[in-house]
Amino acid sequence: MGASVPDVALDDLDIAAGMVVGSIPAVGIWPGAGRHESPLAAIEAIVLAGLRRAPCLISFSGGRDSSALLAVASTLAAREGLAAPVPITARFQAVETEETEWQQLVVEHLGIDEWITVEIGDELDLLGPSGRGFLLRHGLRYPQNTHFQAPLSRGAGGDELFEPHRFARAAAVLGRSVRPRRSDVLVVGAALSPRPVRARVHHRGQLTVPEWLTSSGRRALLRRVHRWLGEDRVRYDAHLEWWRRSRYLNHGQHSFELLAGDHDVQVLAPFSEDRVLRALAAERGGVGFPSRAAALGHVFGDLLPRAIVERRSKATFLSPLVGLRSDCRPDVVDGERVGGSVPAASGLAAGHSGRA
Repeated sequence: MGASVPDVALDDLDIAAGMVVGSIPAVGIWPGAGRHESPLAAIEAIVLAGLRRAPCLISFSGGRDSSALLAVASTLAAREGLAAPVPITARFQAVETEETEWQQLVVEHLGIDEWITVEIGDELDLLGPSGRGFLLRHGLRYPQNTHFQAPLSRGAGGDELFEPHRFARAAAVLGRSVRPRRSDVLVVGAALSPRPVRARVHHRGQLTVPEWLTSSGRRALLRRVHRWLGEDRVRYDAHLEWWRRSRYLNHGQHSFELLAGDHDVQVLAPFSEDRVLRALAAERGGVGFPSRAAALGHVFGDLLPRAIVERRSKATFLSPLVGLRSDCRPDVVDGERVGGSVPAASGLAAGHSGRA
């Protein structure tokens, strides 16, 4: 990361639901004045700091975001006469994690010479050796897979940064960058509705409420989600500011700083850095991108193979995290109670034994 970010404490609802929603105050987070630079230049400036602290390892799954980060780092290192970045890839047994073909395409396109691959079994289970150690050192943290992440340069934040935001179509219509359709009357109407209406339009019933929550826990979670989503904005630049203040983003950034501190390294996630967000907001203004492919093509140009830019598939990595080791009391590890456990009196989650 760049400067250290303020930590965001988890409360009982965060821990009971296993998700962190809501926003932190805006003061000091989103300065109005920023550097006049392209988004790619902003990304390069952050990556350059990692390249100058060799070896620079790039967490590389073969997905679009990690591929883009590797492409930027590789091209920048060659241009600046620095040691080439080294992609590091975890290989798992589960079919849904398979990305070998995409990885090979990117590595060959960039002419990568050194590539570290690590075969993983159940070592990264939430309560495996790495997970237990992180829990006992730092208590419950979000995201739950923080221990899973190598402390290196990462493409985290790409989903939020490059996917069209919820009201992207409405912003494009209001910004007169697209030809209106009849259906846009409803799209724009929903975007300009009062906050409670916008919040419900946001998830359209797609929010999965954890089944272990009590009825009061479900109501509390939905109230918080609706309030948070209702604060999102139609304009793309304002949407980026809203996302930057997300509690999950700020808490998660601090979690990775803790992980980096454990290993005496620096962790970089350019796609969620203020400098990059400000550059995109300044360049795009109120209108974002119509698609992820359009965003990647605009920001990274021909650094990536076209097939990577246009791909729609995406691997998932849940199964390596949840195995037999996790089938135990979630608040006790190796006989020690983990900091941040939900008090039984909170009434938010039903009591249970075994995995949720």
